[in-house]
Amino acid sequence: MTTSSAPMAPSQADQLDDAAPPEALDRLWLALRPPEQVVADIGQLTARLRSAQGLSDPAVAPGQLQLTLHDLGEHAGLRADIVRAAREAAATVRVPPFALRLDRVLSFKARAATAPLVLAAAERSDDVAALKAFNLVLGQALMRVRLGRWLKSDFKPHVTLLHSAQHLPVQPVEPIGWAAGEFVLLHHPAGQGEPTVLGRWPLRA
Repeated sequence: MTTSSAPMAPSQADQLDDAAPPEALDRLWLALRPPEQVVADIGQLTARLRSAQGLSDPAVAPGQLQLTLHDLGEHAGLRADIVRAAREAAATVRVPPFALRLDRVLSFKARAATAPLVLAAAERSDDVAALKAFNLVLGQALMRVRLGRWLKSDFKPHVTLLHSAQHLPVQPVEPIGWAAGEFVLLHHPAGQGEPTVLGRWPLRA
């Protein structure tokens, strides 16, 4: 499959009509979710880090562990138009399954008092290249259904482990990975703990 590396800068015509909501409540996004055993492995890694680094901050709940592909915004209620468009775009994606391996932890910079501590991968690894190629194809599909306004060019694949005021530098860890075979559309309703899956699509050539 041939993909273009051109930046996905949306034009005004590529965007769904949308007035900014008075309050950002519900969140929509596309993601990869780790299988059950990998969720357990990530939980064990987080527990070791909390113990070794003296972190008292709570870990992200197992049901919320995921790798965000494209965030589709926060809204005052569930946006059925965005859901329909995202489902339409996702159904057109044709990318074969690929291996994913995450082998380092670090704190992201943040303006808030706490910052995400994340599990990430080496930027130049083959795994990341395959993931970024898939994410580009998915982004192009979202552009075609006028969801371009939500796309960002600075994709940094990661799984958030917890949020802490203590910042940790990059450090290698025992690799954790899985065979990415599907992606999902997630909805996090306001005031609820775990996201709901609104659609799932297999990776296939």
